[in-house]
Amino acid sequence: MIDKVFIIGMTGVGKSSVGKKIAMNVGIDFIDIDDYLNTNILNKNKSDKKFRQIEHDELKKWSIINKKLIISTGGGIIERLDNRNILKNFYCIYLEASITQLLSRLQSSNEFRPLIQTKRGNNINIKSLKKLYDNRMKYYSEISSITINTDNINQSQIVEKIKNELIKNEFIN
Repeated sequence: MIDKVFIIGMTGVGKSSVGKKIAMNVGIDFIDIDDYLNTNILNKNKSDKKFRQIEHDELKKWSIINKKLIISTGGGIIERLDNRNILKNFYCIYLEASITQLLSRLQSSNEFRPLIQTKRGNNINIKSLKKLYDNRMKYYSEISSITINTDNINQSQIVEKIKNELIKNEFIN
């Protein structure tokens, strides 16, 4: 039986919003690991080493809590081997989207993405996004329990697919 569900995928794919909706829909607490991180660390250091360590600490903390949870992760959490090893012990839903779809979503968002923008309000650096995408795809596939392509379906359809998977896997009734 599953006690935690992690939602993984690229920045801008909708992990947080889908996670919140599915959690409300099924009555399970939702945690967004990004809510516990300080992206200013990444901005000041121009390096994500310290940021990734804090992210790892949060992942570890939430993974051992004895409670059913739906947890959304940051897009880069899968870059560290120790994080992938933790995530492999749980049910991971990989929300997948094409570069075109991600770019469209990211450009219409007001949220600052430090790895692909130089400052808030700036255009998305497509080359940086593509590089992240290419580097991360193998890891998402490696640890995912299920992959849901989000390109041509709306959020309600994604939530319904996830809910059906959670019923099938006895996470919920």
